[in-house]
Amino acid sequence: MVALLKIYHISSVDFYIVVSYCSFISLMDLEYLKKKMWIFIGIGLVAVYMSLLKIGITHYVYFITTFHIAIILRILYLFIMVVATKQVINFFYLVLAFYEFTVLLKFFNYLFTLNVDAYTYFLITTLFELLVGIFFTTFREDSPKLVFKLK
Repeated sequence: MVALLKIYHISSVDFYIVVSYCSFISLMDLEYLKKKMWIFIGIGLVAVYMSLLKIGITHYVYFITTFHIAIILRILYLFIMVVATKQVINFFYLVLAFYEFTVLLKFFNYLFTLNVDAYTYFLITTLFELLVGIFFTTFREDSPKLVFKLK
């Protein structure tokens, strides 16, 4: 496997594009995916193609940031739908959206100069992401401890 990665000059950024797309797909409803299958296959092929192009790192980051913006919008949509249909607040979605927001902030810190100490910022966000990882290993989406009833 390592030999194939070296021969084809595949980097971690190449995988990250595909993984970001898979993360976006994982948030979709199965029936919706079946209905819009060709659109998602097309987007997936574009993601794979973009990961194979040898363009500058900034173009990769813009492409990955686009997926992460779509991911956070989908998470917020799911949160709003749960609130509207079940009249409950599921904190799982809020933590997931906040985590995704920190990932987006890391990309924005790379793309735009934000006048923050990059090393300290990286350590703080990485620590937060570790805590979120522990949170997600402890709680699931359907955990009753994370649901607050509005009525």
